[in-house]
Amino acid sequence: MSAEPKLKLAEQPDLFERANAFADSTIARLRSLLGPDTEIAHVGATAIPGCVTKGDVDLVVRVELASFEDARAVLDNHFEKNIGSPRENHFSSFVDETGTFPLGIQLVVRGSEFDSFQRFSDLLRHSEELRASYNALKRSFVGSDMDTYRKAKTQFIERTLTGVSQ
Repeated sequence: MSAEPKLKLAEQPDLFERANAFADSTIARLRSLLGPDTEIAHVGATAIPGCVTKGDVDLVVRVELASFEDARAVLDNHFEKNIGSPRENHFSSFVDETGTFPLGIQLVVRGSEFDSFQRFSDLLRHSEELRASYNALKRSFVGSDMDTYRKAKTQFIERTLTGVSQ
């Protein structure tokens, strides 16, 4: 029986550039699978200069409700389901560990309660103070188990998004 994975942060100097190149090529691949009008964005720490990262790449695919099941079927055929994430009527998560970077793809219905990935990334991109707080949170959990880290990260994101919408 293996122990729960621990949080590690990636510190390579060229990580940001390499992650963005990988994201760009993956977005092109997704567009070829889902159609040129599909909204796809690189989100998460590797999308934001100055953010501390685990070294994975996260993408969000935003679709209208009418297109959700078709998009999910396409992604089901090309990526593994993220077993650790729920599958809902407005959200599905996929992973791929076979590329240059570990990849997470979040499929969301535009305007649903799950459609916050790009908004949070935009807030991080435009606020040095928020980035510093987010980085401090991540650094404080280095060596902790991933479930503990993920819960704290989710709470941070929810507080941030709630605070902005008030």
